[in-house]
Amino acid sequence: MAQAKPKSVTINHANETLTPVGALMTKLVSVLLLVALPFTGCSEPATLPDQTPQTGPTNQITAVGYPLSFFAHQLVDESIKIHTLAPDKKSTTPWRPSQSEILTMQKSDIIFVNGSAAPFANWLPHVTLPESKLCATANEGLKLADMIAVDDIRIVHSHGPEGEHSHPTMVRYPWLDPAMAMGQVDMMANRLIKTYPTMESSITKSHQELNKELAQLSAGIEQIAATKTGPVSVLTDSPDLKYLTRALGLQDIHLNWSEPPGIDEAKSQLREKLSSANPPPDFMLFANEPDQTLRSAVESLGLKIILLDSMARMPNHDYFRVMAKNLHQLQLVLALESNQAKPQASASEQN
Repeated sequence: MAQAKPKSVTINHANETLTPVGALMTKLVSVLLLVALPFTGCSEPATLPDQTPQTGPTNQITAVGYPLSFFAHQLVDESIKIHTLAPDKKSTTPWRPSQSEILTMQKSDIIFVNGSAAPFANWLPHVTLPESKLCATANEGLKLADMIAVDDIRIVHSHGPEGEHSHPTMVRYPWLDPAMAMGQVDMMANRLIKTYPTMESSITKSHQELNKELAQLSAGIEQIAATKTGPVSVLTDSPDLKYLTRALGLQDIHLNWSEPPGIDEAKSQLREKLSSANPPPDFMLFANEPDQTLRSAVESLGLKIILLDSMARMPNHDYFRVMAKNLHQLQLVLALESNQAKPQASASEQN
């Protein structure tokens, strides 16, 4: 699989140097019109009108989430400083940026976020930001019909004259499908050119190169999906992996283990899902490392655990290498399910 052109970049928040290198989609049905609501109100960051005089660009941008930071680094040269707001790999508690990081974000020329179409950072709605600086890459770069909403996990809240209401949960990580990531990259490139017009030529060239890499990755996913000899079901610990499983044509039967249940409750939920799954899954995919209780519950029912990286935290490798590792894991799953080979995932692949 093609790898991204090497390009050394430094991500200040993590103090790391990085070198780049249909499916079961929960039906949107009649809730599509309701889902459109959070695109304009429910989950957006608080914003301020621009009341300060424009003093010209600061040549600084902020990316909320590692994948958006990676894409930004591929699009601009070193004259633009990129601040990355994302928890590190070892973070286990709810994360939010420091006050100094928020101040830096507010002073940036552009703030790249997913937006409420794929709400990634829970802290973001509680931060006041200049509206003109926000670039909601999923809201603006992707079609609503392509987004995934999970109706059995609903967000309930109250604001404005509507009072208490709920809407489906929007799946958070569209970048796990490179075809979706291309839409986000398109929006980022357009915004960068608008903000830094003198860099249009170099940004356009980098944009084309990055989209070529993403298109090759997407083609590789299609090739892996084509190896299936029939329907393949997988259990997942949350809806977070649905963009990847959809791209591979997998039937993704999700739970909602954002808060890990006890072992008895976990077994009960697993048995309920397994009783209605057709075909029955042999694997359970985790976007988050399961604790020993969950691991015991899953393995006691004969399910094999596969740990994938959603890149919600700073990964150990760049976007393309993480995706290649994820796809290798899932290719082994498909090989076993198709009776072609038995996966023998090493300990390093599971961690």
